Amino acid sequence: MRYLHDSDDEYWHNPGRLDRLAHPDNFIGPDANPRVVELLRSARATYFALGDVDRDDTPVATLAQMPPGYALPYHSHTCDIFMIIIKGSLRVPGAILTPGDVLEARAGEFYGPEVAGPDGCTRIEFFAKLSGNASLMYKLPNGEIGIQRGLEGDLFPKQLQGTDQMLALIEQVKAARRAQSDSR
Repeated sequence: MRYLHDSDDEYWHNPGRLDRLAHPDNFIGPDANPRVVELLRSARATYFALGDVDRDDTPVATLAQMPPGYALPYHSHTCDIFMIIIKGSLRVPGAILTPGDVLEARAGEFYGPEVAGPDGCTRIEFFAKLSGNASLMYKLPNGEIGIQRGLEGDLFPKQLQGTDQMLALIEQVKAARRAQSDSR
């Protein structure tokens, strides 16, 4: 048994092959947009495996701290997921999720885009399988499905469907931050 505080170095140390997922430079291609690279580097994540990290079927929980405006594209995973917002807010199409709100998605069910609100977003995502956490599916502009297998070294796709919707949500967050600043 162990107890960790989020200020402990060990809390942010990711065991075994999960460490690869915590560093965006491991899965961003050389031709990635510098703005996207900067955005991906601004978040922080840690992984807690509920079993052996060397087994693909081990359930895993991911805690992610995302700064204001941090965005994830329309995507799905290869396993069922359950996400709970614990701090800040998360903008998704048609809703703003706040602490205590949840998102559930089945394997292969697309969701997003997701954009951290004006105060950022901290969330915990529970994945039925470690391999599903690391395998993301994206819709490409030609309608095909692309899979990025993060543990196998696949790079993030350069172009995705739903980017316009994601950019619109980012603009909403920027406007909300300006409104917050103006009211202070």
